[in-house]
Formats: sequence, C-alpha cells, structure tokens
Amino acid sequence: MLKKLDVKSDVVFKLFFLKEENKPLLISFLESVLKPTSPIENVTVTNPALPKIEVLEKSSVLDLALELKDKTKIDVEMQMTSEKGFRERVVYYWAKLFCGQLQTGDKYLKLSPTISICILNFNEFEANTTKVHTTFELREIDLNIPFTSHMKFHFVELPKYEEWELNNPNSSEKLDDWISFFKFSNREEMDAHVLKLTKDPVMNQALKALDKLSLDPTARELAEMREKTEINFKLIAGGIFEDGMKQGIEKGIEKGIEKGIEQGIEKGIEQGIEKGIEQGIEKGIEQAIKALASANQSPEQISTLLKIELSKVKIILEKT
Repeated sequence: MLKKLDVKSDVVFKLFFLKEENKPLLISFLESVLKPTSPIENVTVTNPALPKIEVLEKSSVLDLALELKDKTKIDVEMQMTSEKGFRERVVYYWAKLFCGQLQTGDKYLKLSPTISICILNFNEFEANTTKVHTTFELREIDLNIPFTSHMKFHFVELPKYEEWELNNPNSSEKLDDWISFFKFSNREEMDAHVLKLTKDPVMNQALKALDKLSLDPTARELAEMREKTEINFKLIAGGIFEDGMKQGIEKGIEKGIEKGIEQGIEKGIEQGIEKGIEQGIEKGIEQAIKALASANQSPEQISTLLKIELSKVKIILEKT
C-alpha cells in the first residue's frame, strides 16, 4: 500500500486545495480560520499554475492566492520550517497581493481587504503560550482603535496543538479538525486522531480526498521532487557538513593550544588540528542527521541517504 502524502508539504497542500472537487473543503478551512459573519459562497484560485521549476526552487513559496465573491484577497501558505526573514516575507507577499489590485488611474476605494493565512509546522511566536491560532491587524497602540479592516494576518502553529488539545478537550472548533488533519492525516488509519476525523463528514471527505491525491503519480512525483529539494537545501546550501567541520576544527585548535602549554605548543596544536578534524566530521554528520529528521525523513531513510549505520542515526536522534 502506498504511503499517504503529507499535506504539511507545501506542494501537497497546494495540490490538495487546487482540485475543483475539493473546493468545499477549501471553503470549510477558510471559514474555520476567518470565522466570517456569513458563509463563504465561492472562492477562486488566482494562481493555479504549479510548474516543476517552482517545485525544484527552494526559495519558491507554493502559496494559494484566492479571491472570494466579495473580492476579498487571501494568500494561504503551508510553511514547514522556520527561516530568517519569514515575517518580512509574509508582509511582502501580502503587499504584492494588495497592491496588485490597482491599475493606473484606479481609485484607492477599489482596494479590497487582503488577508494572509500561514499554517506553520514550527513555533513562530512565544513558546510559553499554547495559543495555536494568532491573528494580527493594524491598530492604535493605546486606544486599540482599528486603523483599517483591509490588512490582517492569521498564523496557525501546528506544534502547539497537542498541548492545547489536552487543555481544551471539549473544544468544538472546526479549526481544531483542520489542524488535526494537517498534523495527522498521513498516519495509519487506526491512529486515534485519524479515527476521530473519520467521524466528521467534512473531515472524512478530506481524508478520502488525500487518499485519492496520494494515488496520483504526478502528485507523488512533485511531492518527491519538493522533498529532495528541501533535503538538498539543508545539506548543501546550508553548508551543514562544512559548518560542523569548521566548528570542530576551531574547537580542536583551541583545545590543542591549551593542551600545548603542557605538552609543547607545536605538538599540542598539531594534535588539536587532528582532533578537530575528527570532531568536525562527527559534528557535520550529527547536524546532517538532525536536518534530515526535521525534513520528515525516517531513521531508515537517513541511514540510507548518508550511508551511516542505523544504530548510530538512532543514537544521535535520541539525544535531540
């Protein structure tokens, strides 16, 4: 049986909601986040293209640009890992969507509300709070007066959900179901969270839609391409091995100099460099294993990719 695709992957997330047959699911998700005063009647994806070149480009954000019947613009994205400049990029993407509404000579009153929704597989805000869904808008600092309703940002932090769930066992929010779907839908059918989702008609439909997408060869190919891109970025562009070796060598030389005072400076530095290289390689391997684990690679997959004994991979992961 084929393994289910992980909807936390941005390419799978976009493919899932791009399907015309899944539009009711997209509307259900949007309503769970936005909590509109009246039901969302229709939604249009304004960037349905998903060229392979974007999938292979790590810097590409595979977002969903949406427009509601009342012309409200929404940018939705799934973000797996934390990156420097993330908040600034979110504002930039919001600004592009907002400013893109006007042509030369258009009145500013033509501008429609623009909203960003980010589903995060990491904690972006204070770790000491279990608040999963955070909303930001433009307000006066002291009087709390809203400046405009045209600018709003929603963030949903998936890692905080389980603790929040324990503290709020009786919550009936639809967003809870969608968070659970994003986190657990690729698990086995007998998983407690998956079983709970099957009892809700909408979420059961979402599970079936993901099963169907997981059987699509093109979707699997794109998901695999994106996964490899993420791994290569972490291992190569991130300079994991090089950073580890550099740190190890520098530390080794430092220790060598200290030891050299006792045993002879030149001999101590020589031994320190040798030891530093050994420590650097080990440090590089350790960082590579952690990076692959954060990219949702299993210990067995990491062992195969790095050609390292499985027992060693497990020992390093147990330390984290």
